[in-house]
Amino acid sequence: MKKLFAITVIGLVASAASSCSSQQTAWCSLEWPETEKSILSGDCSFEDKTGKNNDATIDFYSKDYSFVFPNSNNGKNYERENTKASVRFSHNDYILTIYPDGKPKA
Repeated sequence: MKKLFAITVIGLVASAASSCSSQQTAWCSLEWPETEKSILSGDCSFEDKTGKNNDATIDFYSKDYSFVFPNSNNGKNYERENTKASVRFSHNDYILTIYPDGKPKA
C-alpha cells in the first residue's frame, strides 16, 4: 500500500509541476517570403513568458532551429502578431508561425 501511495504522490507532483510550466509542444512553420526557399513545418517546443524582461523561446527541434524573441525588443527588431490560433514572429527575411494547439487542419 505504501508503494502505491508513493507512486501516486510522485505522479501528482509531476503532473502539477508540468502544469505550472508555460512550455508546450506546438506546430511551427518557418518561411522566407519572396524567396524560393521551401517552407519548413513540424513539431516544436514553445515557451512564452510574459513581461517586458522575459522572452518567447521556440525550439524547432524537428528542423534544428532555435529562436529567442525578447519581449523588450518587440516592435524594434521583430514584430509579433497574436491570433486565436497562432503566434507569428516576423524578423529580417523570415516569418515563424507557432500553432500552440498543434498542426492546423487544412
